[in-house]
Amino acid sequence: MKRLISLLLTFVLLLTMASTALVVNGQTPEEPMLEQIYGGGGKDKTPISNSFIELYNPTDNAINLSGYSLKYGEKTLNLTGTIPANGYFLIVGAAEKTDGTYLTMNLPEADQTCDWIINNKTYTIELLKSDTVIDSVTTIDDTGISKQKSYRRQNHGAFAVVEWEKDKNINQAHVKANAPHNSNGIQGTLYTVSVEASDARVEGFYNNKEDNIKLELSGRYNSHAMNKEGGTIEIVAYNPVNGFAYVVSGLKGEIIAINLNKSLAGEKVKDLTGTPYDVIDLIENFTYGDVTSVAVSPDGKKLAIAIQEKDYQKNGYVAVFSCSKEDGSITLTNTVEVGIQPDMIVFANNNTILTADEGEPRKGNLGTDPKGSVTIVTINNDNSLSADIAYFDKFDDKRDDLTAAGVLIQKGTMPSTDFEPEYIAVVGNTAYVALQEANAIAVLDITANKFTAIFPLGFQNYSDDEKTKIDLLDDGNIEIINQPNVYGIRMPDGIDVIEIGGKTYLLTANEGDSRSDWKGLDNEKKNKNSPTGNVELAKKVTWFDPSNWDGLDPEKAYIFGGRSFSMYEITANNLKLVYDSGSDFEDKTAENYPEYFNASNKNITLDDRSGKKGPEPESVVAGVIGEKTFAFVALERIGGIMVYDITNPENVTFANYINSRDFSADIKGDVSPEGLCFVSAKDSKTGNPMLLAACEVSGTLAVYNCNYKPNYDVTTDNNGTWVQNSDGSLTFISNGHYDNFIGVKVNNKLIDAKNYEAKSGSTIVTLKADYLKTLPVGSHNITILFADGECSTTFEVKDSASSQKVSTELAKSTVKSDKNPQTEDHNNIAFWTLLFFISLAGITSTVTHSKKKNIPIRYSV
Repeated sequence: MKRLISLLLTFVLLLTMASTALVVNGQTPEEPMLEQIYGGGGKDKTPISNSFIELYNPTDNAINLSGYSLKYGEKTLNLTGTIPANGYFLIVGAAEKTDGTYLTMNLPEADQTCDWIINNKTYTIELLKSDTVIDSVTTIDDTGISKQKSYRRQNHGAFAVVEWEKDKNINQAHVKANAPHNSNGIQGTLYTVSVEASDARVEGFYNNKEDNIKLELSGRYNSHAMNKEGGTIEIVAYNPVNGFAYVVSGLKGEIIAINLNKSLAGEKVKDLTGTPYDVIDLIENFTYGDVTSVAVSPDGKKLAIAIQEKDYQKNGYVAVFSCSKEDGSITLTNTVEVGIQPDMIVFANNNTILTADEGEPRKGNLGTDPKGSVTIVTINNDNSLSADIAYFDKFDDKRDDLTAAGVLIQKGTMPSTDFEPEYIAVVGNTAYVALQEANAIAVLDITANKFTAIFPLGFQNYSDDEKTKIDLLDDGNIEIINQPNVYGIRMPDGIDVIEIGGKTYLLTANEGDSRSDWKGLDNEKKNKNSPTGNVELAKKVTWFDPSNWDGLDPEKAYIFGGRSFSMYEITANNLKLVYDSGSDFEDKTAENYPEYFNASNKNITLDDRSGKKGPEPESVVAGVIGEKTFAFVALERIGGIMVYDITNPENVTFANYINSRDFSADIKGDVSPEGLCFVSAKDSKTGNPMLLAACEVSGTLAVYNCNYKPNYDVTTDNNGTWVQNSDGSLTFISNGHYDNFIGVKVNNKLIDAKNYEAKSGSTIVTLKADYLKTLPVGSHNITILFADGECSTTFEVKDSASSQKVSTELAKSTVKSDKNPQTEDHNNIAFWTLLFFISLAGITSTVTHSKKKNIPIRYSV
């Protein structure tokens, strides 16, 4: 009996094994298979317009689907058509209740349709051939699908959940990896919406101010990819050689080349065109995560972008392209691996590139915290790339000194892992690196490839500073006042450096940033009562919670950001604060937008952002127009650009504010400027200085004309006189900035550059002796030419013989000569004899008088 039972069990086991051999992972080999299912369940606000089922053919032969069917509950759909070899087939069900506010993916054209509304949580879908089930998939509550998620095979193997929710920053790379295909090989695409934007030429609010910079919206590029979460167009760079602007779109995974060679004059905003270049599949054996930044080399020959890996722990890449001078097109020349999460890229010179590798702990306390770094990429003569990475390890043993000075570091971590480079500004061989979360600036020696210093940036004092007030309550009212014992942690995002009057200055846009996105590391606390400093307010405020941070005073209350821009003089040992805009941004936006004061970039609600970072200055860039230097500051939330005259760092003044956002809707016009790029008159193909603003929510590039009538003047040495046939030169100094210098005219004729030397400071032009010798005796006119203006003065060429007369020498000459006076003119002997006795008498009198007064006598020989 036991033997019989054993034989029966063996037989059953063999039958089971045979049955299993026919079905692998729920699917019969050499047959079509279920690839992806999505069900919205008839709910509203779904990210996909219809329920769908995608099939896949794993064989090398096309399959006629006659005789195949799908079953869902009591419903059966007989399939028709052909699924190509190694191809797909798409069945689209009933429409869901949704609209463009929530959609993230466009389905391709269906191969077959049905009226099914597939459940958004639990279902069983079966694929049958005749009456035999050849593949099936079942979901239960624990599967984790919803109306925001589909269920898809990973590499045609096991099923996994795929996210489609709008707020999850679904981008083109995600769609490309997961969207369904039809039998023609056409895949679903990223759903985008074009922002509405008027063609009215918006002007700056203070354009009528006398002798002021005048701003006007003159052009716009629309990417047709509005996204309230941002990431559509973030960073812009300009190529002065070919006249193209280049923007990066992380959402689309593209570089877009925008033509700025044509005139922007007219009564309406010019609609600009762009050419996209896909970068998602640019690098082999690399999973694209995001393209974050773009830069152009000073000579305009190269363009570089920073690309992050999808896996936050893996190194990113830099891709370098050549730029066409004729049509702005770009061609990939090489790529190189850099640090983790490269977030910003900049050229230090034509052959050196720097990236700020942020190294964020994106899995919070459940994952690792990658090291932040700066990568120095060298472009070699053969276009090969080499990379060296600079880390912060040398500062680990200085942790206590740094926090004592006001540098913020998370408890239990070291600077080498906690520092997150955000932005880089370069002057000469030195790079200044914004460590936003640490509220500090790192100094990098580019040649040595090492950090030399960390400087804290200080805090905004809202307690009693008359210039630094704040509206901290989102109560629907505008009340910009002092708040006792409240301090803003500046935490700049964008920075820039500029040289003025022989000194170097750092500009910071004091945005503020938290780690609220990282689980277990959140340093935000929204409450009426501050976590430190014992401040109690009538409304909840988003405070900085220092419980897990070192570097702050426990007796003070802190908030994120400074709601301002700052200007620091860079010295050998520190950063000296010379200017801060205080509460200007809130004052000016309240004055011009009282109904939308502190609105967000997602809505136009009054006072929406007062409790958290206010207008949120995002980036800053300096630009020279005429004899003046300006700072342009982008406001990420309410929008627009603030402009300051920083020509005299000891007397910085507000100049203008322009905002081309349209407040008739939540997102309309140019919303949420992220990256700025100033184009000088010299580099502009239109002849006018321009400011380019990449707006990440509206997905637009706004182009603003910057009109300012320069007030140039010029001075000269030697009283503007040159003696014929002498060896000396003649120098002229203009207050115009050397970057805008374009040439010299003498007597209204442009002269060859070989006839003069020109250098900065502000602009110094020296006419060479060889050229001056070609000019006749008499008065001449010199004009120093700038891209946006000119200045003139006269100078005189004197006859060498007449210059030797004593009367001329006594009246005009400032040059000492060791030559003896000419004595060949015997007719003047009596004159010289008389002059000698008169001089001797004068000297005797002076000596006698000096002795009486006890005045020391100094003789010049």
